[in-house]
Amino acid sequence: MYDVHITMDYGYGGLRLYIIDRDPGSGKIMAFAKPIELEFEATTPGTEAMLREPTLKLDYYRGEELLQAIAKALVGAGFRDKAVSKDGEVKRMEDHLTDLRRLVFEKEITIKELP
Repeated sequence: MYDVHITMDYGYGGLRLYIIDRDPGSGKIMAFAKPIELEFEATTPGTEAMLREPTLKLDYYRGEELLQAIAKALVGAGFRDKAVSKDGEVKRMEDHLTDLRRLVFEKEITIKELP
């Protein structure tokens, strides 16, 4: 199970991202991801990126788990508005309100008089 932490490094003027691999049962730290440096290689404008080697390779199951942990850390660090589609969020809220209206207004309600 991955644990991702994003912190602001005010001295450096940037962000720090920590990736930790924890044991799913105990939650104990098993490993830390080594620091990597992203290097950009100049290319001819318009070159297809998919013809190059990928920047990062992940196996499907652990890769999905890692990306979910990164997404959760991004939301926790305040990147939610930038990472989550407002349209999808509004749609979910509208669907929820529709369900509530159906429950409240379309359900047959009987009122019993008190003796």
